[in-house]
Amino acid sequence: MMEEQLLIPEEEYQKSGIHIGTQVKSKDMDRYIFKIRNDGLYILDIKKTNHALIEAGKMLARYQPEQILVVAQRQYAFKPVAKFSEIVGSSSIIGRFIPGTLTNPNLKSYYNAKVILITDPLADTQAMKEAIR
Repeated sequence: MMEEQLLIPEEEYQKSGIHIGTQVKSKDMDRYIFKIRNDGLYILDIKKTNHALIEAGKMLARYQPEQILVVAQRQYAFKPVAKFSEIVGSSSIIGRFIPGTLTNPNLKSYYNAKVILITDPLADTQAMKEAIR
């Protein structure tokens, strides 16, 4: 099997810090972990991250930008989500997610998105629950 080409050089991925994980490992992230540093910090596998980005891009390409909503309640995600939305032309909710945003058309903050991207399943639980409905 041929190895998948990286979207950008590996050095660029490393410079961006995309491979730096946390000291907390969730079950869902286990398959993306490349190694554990001596200080307990998890290092992510750049090739697996690259593959996930390619697959996400293919999926998102099937939708118009206005059909995509990105939600970020954690501060670390604010800047990347704002940049993503600026480049792609999607909508975003940065900060507090108001309950009913995806389910109550009477709210001013209502979104009728076809695709919802969340940045943290724990912090963005309400958005995830509403997206499933």
